[in-house]
Amino acid sequence: YVSVVLPDAGRSLNCEHFKSYGEGHELTYFRGNRNLPSLVLPVVEWLEALPAVQREVFEGRSQRGRRTDRPLEWRLTLNRYQVRDIEAPRAGFPWHRDIEANGASTMIVGLGTAGRIQFAENTEGELDGMKYDAGEEPEPCVDVTLAPGDLLVLTGKARWGMIHRVVGEDEAAAAGDAEGRARMEIVLGCW
Repeated sequence: YVSVVLPDAGRSLNCEHFKSYGEGHELTYFRGNRNLPSLVLPVVEWLEALPAVQREVFEGRSQRGRRTDRPLEWRLTLNRYQVRDIEAPRAGFPWHRDIEANGASTMIVGLGTAGRIQFAENTEGELDGMKYDAGEEPEPCVDVTLAPGDLLVLTGKARWGMIHRVVGEDEAAAAGDAEGRARMEIVLGCW
């Protein structure tokens, strides 16, 4: 990755940029409230007020012996699924569970074109990150299409007891304008 300093509304943001991550998408990671882009601050304020998010953070902090009276600490990941070759399908992201450091609750906002996220039961026990086992392919039990502007909030079993993946384009969808097929998502997490 490359460390990057970005200007934002009279301040500097520190982030880490990964040019090729997972199955070939770009990822930019912003750690901590002081590094959140000003554009997302109203969204963060709205998400902090959601009872499901407050409950998940309180329960997660309690279970881990963390202070429950501190303000929420946020992280933001910007995922870019570009179309690098007009003939090739857009990449997805392999089966994983978001790492614990990303937050007690994670929230995904879809941007660009619609994208599919599938969930499966985690049958491998404790998993913190990507599923590297080349064993049997997980059987999806939930399939969600996130349209641009849609918000998906992961708490409880969806956050901790299941794995998920971003489904890449199939060959049939890989026709036409590369720019129009690009997809982005903002993933916010908090503790």
